Amino acid sequence: MRLRFARSTAALGLAGCALLGIAGPAGAASAPQGFNISTSSGGTYAGWANAYGNVVFHGTMTFEVTATVADKCPADGAGAYVRVESIWTDGSVHVGNSFVGDASGCSDGITATGRTYPTEPMKVKSVRVTVRECDKVGTSLNCSENSADIARSTWKDNPYT
Repeated sequence: MRLRFARSTAALGLAGCALLGIAGPAGAASAPQGFNISTSSGGTYAGWANAYGNVVFHGTMTFEVTATVADKCPADGAGAYVRVESIWTDGSVHVGNSFVGDASGCSDGITATGRTYPTEPMKVKSVRVTVRECDKVGTSLNCSENSADIARSTWKDNPYT
């Protein structure tokens, strides 16, 4: 009987810690939340862009984005670039730099195998992915602000916050 009590007490202690979020091993990653977004032709540039992939949350302060981006014809001198925006639980919005781009044109596509974003010490509430048509000038991107040249995914909510 004493052993059963010890097991029950240990189980209740672990359950309490898990509810408080103060102990225990890191949980599994969230289910992938997909996106498939495209700009329109007829903006500043003649071509258009497409990006698709997944957002996966690994806890309250880390998420990963995997994306494939393609610059679509007709060739117009611009490329397709993906960046990530996040809202933290304090309400602040953070915009990352483009992490994958396809500037070679005409649908050959470029895949980013995944970029992990640690946000410590802040907790991330939501993430969305943006594809933009930009002209690369040296090491800088000159991105169109025309709404036809920008597409955004829906916000992907972090199940851990």
